[in-house]
Amino acid sequence: MQGAVATGGYYETLGLNPTVGRLLTEEDDQLGAPLVAVISYGYWERQFARDTGVVGHTFRLNGVPVEIVGVSPRGFEGSNVGSIADITMAVAAVPRVDPSSASLVGAGNFWLHVLARSKTGVPIAEVKARLASVWPAIAERTIPADWPADRRKALADATFEFAAGGIGHTYLREVFWKPLVVLMVVVALVLLIACANVANLLLARATTRQREIAVRLAIGAGRGRILRQLLTESVLLSLIGAIFGIGLAWVSSRFLVAILSSGSMQVVFDLTPNWHVLGFTSTVAIATGILFGLAPAFQATAAGPSSMLKENAGMSSFGSRLLSSLVSTQVALSLLLVIGAGLFVRTLQNLKNLDPGFKREGVLLVNLEGRRIGVPKDLLDALQTVPGIISASVSTHTPLNGSTWSEPAVPKGQVIPERDNAYFIGAGPGFFETLRTPLLSGREFTERDSANDPAVAVINEAYARRYFPNQNPVGQQLSAFVRGEREDLEIVGLVSNSKLAGLRAAPPPTVYVSYFQLTGNFPTTLAIRASGSLPQVAAAIQKELQPKLPDAPVEVRALSEQVNAAMVQERMMATLASGFGALALMLACLGLYGLLDYTVARRTKEMGIRMALGARPGRLISMVVRSAVQLVVLGIALGLPAAWAASQWVKSMLFGLTPADPATIAGSALLLAIAALLAAYVPARRAANVDPMVALRWE
Repeated sequence: MQGAVATGGYYETLGLNPTVGRLLTEEDDQLGAPLVAVISYGYWERQFARDTGVVGHTFRLNGVPVEIVGVSPRGFEGSNVGSIADITMAVAAVPRVDPSSASLVGAGNFWLHVLARSKTGVPIAEVKARLASVWPAIAERTIPADWPADRRKALADATFEFAAGGIGHTYLREVFWKPLVVLMVVVALVLLIACANVANLLLARATTRQREIAVRLAIGAGRGRILRQLLTESVLLSLIGAIFGIGLAWVSSRFLVAILSSGSMQVVFDLTPNWHVLGFTSTVAIATGILFGLAPAFQATAAGPSSMLKENAGMSSFGSRLLSSLVSTQVALSLLLVIGAGLFVRTLQNLKNLDPGFKREGVLLVNLEGRRIGVPKDLLDALQTVPGIISASVSTHTPLNGSTWSEPAVPKGQVIPERDNAYFIGAGPGFFETLRTPLLSGREFTERDSANDPAVAVINEAYARRYFPNQNPVGQQLSAFVRGEREDLEIVGLVSNSKLAGLRAAPPPTVYVSYFQLTGNFPTTLAIRASGSLPQVAAAIQKELQPKLPDAPVEVRALSEQVNAAMVQERMMATLASGFGALALMLACLGLYGLLDYTVARRTKEMGIRMALGARPGRLISMVVRSAVQLVVLGIALGLPAAWAASQWVKSMLFGLTPADPATIAGSALLLAIAALLAAYVPARRAANVDPMVALRWE
């Protein structure tokens, strides 16, 4: 379940009223106050069928009984956009419902988002000035006295920035702002290609209607009347397309949200098209209909009735050049999108093929919610009897789980720094064997590394390279602060680097300490390597552990899901960019096919004469294909510089390749050329199959 914690003034600040019962107050946010919670309207509707008797109902959160005191108003699902808080509790309740996070409520921790409502008529600038004047006094009382002097000064000198709270807070806005802007540009380019395609078709259609329009003009119809008719037709086409597009968006709106969601981190958005979307789409449809219908309309009415009524009247040289230019432009834009899709797909593939320092396949994780119940070692012994399990271990953190622990640690004899300089992980026996992290020297943790034995540590290559260059660190001593207490640790092993905080980031210097030598409450996760069917093993693990952990549901997930969650942005870009690239490629090929098909139809008599004079079918095929090649080569020549310039903007989003990657560019150009030649094949074959007698009788 997704939940949130808030201070007592949360709902009052937001000006909300309960649907049933009451909301959190300042009294609920006091240490020792009864544990109460407010549930969301959606959760009340799903789980309690809007039963007003829900107030006073007790449920167990991490095994701790909590009383429901109210239901938040309908439509409010929390102030963090993209997630739904089904249950909201007071900050003061954290130590009791999640002992491993008890330290978070102490001074000096930064994890809460501050919401404030200013007095009516007070501008933000004045609010900022007032807070700046009182902040030094607040900082003096709240900054921990045992902090280093430079850190205390940095926080005391800090300034506060304010932003409008109406749009809520979300990390997604920072993470996905640039990718979504890129996708919006891609959508605009696809729209441009589609509009150019429609303009091409309208130009060709206008040519076939020249006699009809000439008759209208000859019998007295005004050019303005005909222009309005042609523009009405193009706008109607655009609006029909917009209606289908909105319908498709309505059906597929969950697809983008599904891409953003991964593992236990589910993103929730209501992307049902509203009047903003409808208004924007209608405006774009009408604007594109008018803009791209103007050229065909003017082309159709440019010449006089007498010239258009001639037997051989056809498209002007300007119209032919415009058709060719539109097709080449489509090819150029398509190449830009195909190259972009190739770069994003290869980025995702590079991350998938990256060696993270452990083997993700075949590993299952069980999060024990930060509570050491029944000593995890007993649980490990029980797991060894489950069929399909190869090895099992326990740790405070697992790679790429989104949570980190850092402490200061240096070789013994050096001054311990004021700031953290290494990642820490508490690991049990068999941890490195379970994750298949190579042991380079020394040994892993064993059952002998318990609380009564000398403190030991295992370090990674990055830490050894920084603090023990050109020497074997095994047997050396470390001085460190572990959970606030100074300890001397003996290094007993050296392991390979692992990606802990992100696949793109370099492996940080890491110190592994024995899980069974830690004291207090801390996060606990079981790591289990299994063989055979993972779902079956997961079900067996759940069946084995649930009776031993009756207060909380046992949830088993795969480590591969956790790793995949670290590639959400890359997967989204690769999937959507590939889809738009394929769509752009198809539109460009349709545009090329339409132009060549129109050209062949317009030159039917000429081709019949050529055939009658002895031209071979292969010659006619080559003539049509040569026209296609010229358009494609021109489009590629225009698209390559544009693709290079555009790729520089997304350089920071790539991994393992440069924006000017030769293989991607060459492959994209080749793919586009092959697709274009295939599109040209049907008109070329039609030209070769022209019957001279039929062509010479062409009206």
